[in-house]
Formats: sequence, C-alpha cells, structure tokens
Amino acid sequence: MKLAKLFLIIIGTLALIGVGSIAVSHFLSKEAIAPVDSVPTNITLSGTYVCLPYLNKTKTAPEECVFGLLTDDGVYYMVNFGQSAGAMEEFQKGAHIVADGFFMYKESLSTDQWQNYNMKGIFTITKKITSTEPIPTPKPVPKPVACTEEAKLCPDGSYVSRTGTKCEFTPCPEVKPPLAICDYAAPPQGCNYVAGPNYNAQTMCGMVLRCPHESEILLKEGERRGSLLLQKIHPEYITGLNFREYPIATEQGQPITLQFGETASNGCTVSLTLKKITGDTAIFSEEIDNNKICPICLAKDTLIDTQQGSVPVQDIKVGMLVWSETQAGARVLEPVVKISKTVVPLNHEVVDLTLDDGRRLQASPLHPTTDGRTVGDLIEGDFFDGSKIISANHAAYGFDATYDLLPAGDTGAYWANGVLLGSTLNISRLK
Repeated sequence: MKLAKLFLIIIGTLALIGVGSIAVSHFLSKEAIAPVDSVPTNITLSGTYVCLPYLNKTKTAPEECVFGLLTDDGVYYMVNFGQSAGAMEEFQKGAHIVADGFFMYKESLSTDQWQNYNMKGIFTITKKITSTEPIPTPKPVPKPVACTEEAKLCPDGSYVSRTGTKCEFTPCPEVKPPLAICDYAAPPQGCNYVAGPNYNAQTMCGMVLRCPHESEILLKEGERRGSLLLQKIHPEYITGLNFREYPIATEQGQPITLQFGETASNGCTVSLTLKKITGDTAIFSEEIDNNKICPICLAKDTLIDTQQGSVPVQDIKVGMLVWSETQAGARVLEPVVKISKTVVPLNHEVVDLTLDDGRRLQASPLHPTTDGRTVGDLIEGDFFDGSKIISANHAAYGFDATYDLLPAGDTGAYWANGVLLGSTLNISRLK
C-alpha cells in the first residue's frame, strides 16, 4: 500500500514537471516569433533622396530606381508618397529633404518584394518640411588640344582652320551662292565675270561677278573689315590687328600700323588701303581680286631633305629633323615646328621650275624664296639658288591640296627637291 502511494506521487510529480516544461517552451516560442509591431508610427526624417541598394546577389538588380531616403545617421527607408504621388516630381535624386510621415517595418508588410532591398521599412510622407537642390557635379575642364594646321577652302574663297576640342574646321562664313553667268543678264558697266570656285566649264555656270573698281570703306575704332581690326585712330595713322587668311587662316592677329597709302591684306585676295582720316573715322579703299592664285605652298610628293634622307612633304611631321640654313649660310639640322595642308581650288596652278643643273620643283606662284622673291617672280634666264633657270612655266595642278613646313631656326628655310626655299609659315616674314 505504501509502495503504491509512493508510485502515484512520483507519477504526479513527473506530470507536473512535463506540463510546466511545455508551458515554458510555449511561452518562449511565442516570444521568439512575436511579430514586429505593425502599427504605423509617426516620425520625422531628415536625409538624402537616393536609389535603394539591392541586396539579392543571386538576381539581377532591376534597372528602374527604387527611390528611398538615406537618413543622416545612415539608415535607408523606402519613400512612399501615399495619396499625393504627384509630389514625387518635387524631389530630385541627391536632394536633401526633411519630412513628416508614418513608418512601418518591412517585416510587417504583407509582401516580401521589399526584402531584397537594404531598408528598415516604408516611410510614407504626409508633409514635406524642407528640401534643397542637389549640389551639381562640376563639369570637367577640357584639356587644351593642339590641332593640325590645315585649312579648308570655303565657297566664298576664304579659308578656315581647325579649332576647338575636337579640332573641327571653323564654320565657313554664310554667303549667298555665287550667281552664275547662266542666270545673268549683261554685267554692270565696268564689271565682268570670272571663273569662281564652283565653275563648270561645260555649263558655263559658277562664274562670279568681278568689279575691278575700288570700294570706299569707313571704319571707326573697334570695327573690323575683312582681315583688318581697327583699334586706334591717330591724326595721321591707324593701328590695329591684321588676321591673315593665307597661306592658312589664323585666329591670331598681327599688330599693324598704317599710314596714308599703306595697305593691309588678307594675304592674297583682299586689300585695304588707308586714304584719309576724318575725325573718328578712317577711310579706306578696298580692292578684291578673286582671280588670284592664293594657296602658296609646295606640290604633293615634293621631297624634303631630312636627317633620314628625302621624305615627301605630305609625310613630314612636327618634330622631324630637316636640313635648314642659318643666316650665316651654315647647313644645320632643325626640328619641324609647324606643318600645313591647304586645300586648293580646281583651277589652281603651280610654277614648274627647271634649273640647268637638273633640279626641278613645282610650287605655288606666291611661295617665298630665300632672297626676297616668290617662285612666281622667277623667269627663264634668271639665276636662282646658284643655277640658271631653264624654264619657269605655269602648269595645272593635279592634286587637291598643297603643303608646307616650318623648321626652327633664324630663317625657316629648307631644301625641297634640292632647292633652298623659304616657308609660308614663317610669321616674321608676314609681318
């Protein structure tokens, strides 16, 4: 009997312990899986309007930006505009905002689509307090670009050079297309028609009107006409800058002083001669000759004497060593500091020069020699570069461009096909 009672007591004790364990385990389990508070909480947040970071590394992040708020303490919240979705347009990425609203943890949401984003929860904006524009990213300052000194022939007969960060040709001046003779009646008295840059020998179209008489031009200080920028008017002379267009167009004007009867030129087709000064006005006569052959460089394939031997002029590069001559007459190697390529019109002519020692050269008529003349000044029977000229005939040019170079040194001279020449790029010669 006593043994039976003892057995019942032990069984009852074990039962109580089991029930207690189950109760404690149930309580702890309830505490572990207790849901995050799903009741919205009113808060005020301050931060930067950004795209939320994507957490799931096994999937490709969506291309569309999911906007959120990165608070000043480094916590991400997804931003919801609630009933005022149009307010989204007021915000820009990178803007700093302060706003009132209510907050819900992402674990309390009914969908798991936001679990892939780094965010604490959803912040629904009810009132924007302040907003500042994002600080603009400064644009990088482009590095200076050195463009090749090439020139393009424009429809009006002028030339433009390469410029800008992409080394593109400066736009040609806007001009009306030249009137063609096939569209003309008789030319005005004192004028005639000459072949223009677009002349067509078959249709006789493309000829332009040329009036040889001079035009009177009036300029005040600060005004420009063609290549001449007038800066200062004095009682008996003017000063300014002259922007030559030949042999290549340049944006760097050269200082010039003109007294009565002296002329400023674009280097070929246009000249302005100072006639008189009346008060604050200088009066010039302008003469235009579009018939002149202006590209004044060497023919393609002319051979230049270099340290490596004879090299075609079109293959000469800046920095190459070429043979030059000093003012004292010494033959020296000098590096090339400048090269040019000038597009020529269809009717361009060159001088075909032959010397009695067998040397032969083709160059534009206005290309300079080293003795103050031009190639066009040379005639049969003259002596040039130590030899007698057998022939100096004008000939049609069969290529689309002429070329030139400038060696360093005090003369800028070089040997072309064995003939010593000056350079059209020698600015000191043009002043």
